[in-house]
Amino acid sequence: MIGNDVNHFHGNVEGNCHIITVNLFLPAVFQNVGLFSVLGGNGSISHLRIAGNVTGFGQNTGALVGQVVGFNTLSHITNYATVTGGQNVGGVAGAIISHGVVHLNCVSNTATVTGMEAIGGVVGYANVKEAIFTAGCKNSGTVKSFPHFNPQFMGNLNRHRTLAASQIQEPRVFRSVYMLAN
Repeated sequence: MIGNDVNHFHGNVEGNCHIITVNLFLPAVFQNVGLFSVLGGNGSISHLRIAGNVTGFGQNTGALVGQVVGFNTLSHITNYATVTGGQNVGGVAGAIISHGVVHLNCVSNTATVTGMEAIGGVVGYANVKEAIFTAGCKNSGTVKSFPHFNPQFMGNLNRHRTLAASQIQEPRVFRSVYMLAN
């Protein structure tokens, strides 16, 4: 994993459409499990594809990033990796917790995502103060929760101001969500 709970990754990654194979298996004592453990503020990751298997039984598990904090952008990301976790499990990002604006542009999941609570094809859990802006995002993978099946684009979202969701290609978009019109 790149970064950890204390030393977040603060930077920009241009993947040039390469595929990175990630194979992680971490027990319940670990949280923020993904290729990047925590993406800190003012970062971006773009044009990257993820394959393999990511398993973390604690909180915040995603193939690309366990937790996104601060103002960040994920753009042109595709997940092919199977993701299994406990709480806050997403195909691309386990959790987004931000006091600012987060942009998800052309972010998709095609793989199976399995977890116990707050599970989503793209993002498992989001708690934002400002906004999450999405464009061209979709989940075409299978999303499973123990013990029942519950397919979602974004598992659980707490918002304080605005959610702008455009071109989401998932019939049941959010669970436990109140959407505000602009």
